[in-house]
Amino acid sequence: MAMNFNLNYLSVDDLRKKAKSRIRKFAFEYLDGGCNEDISLSRNTAVIRKIQLQP
Repeated sequence: MAMNFNLNYLSVDDLRKKAKSRIRKFAFEYLDGGCNEDISLSRNTAVIRKIQLQP
């Protein structure tokens, strides 16, 4: 499966800035904060930390 990359967004911070400029403030703050008082953000972070990359 081929993956296409947009070279205008080289980092997550670049994508975040673009999203912030395109999404209404209340919706961006809700999503950016991880929804539900950061519960989702905490859960997602915990799951990501469990991932181990293997060469």
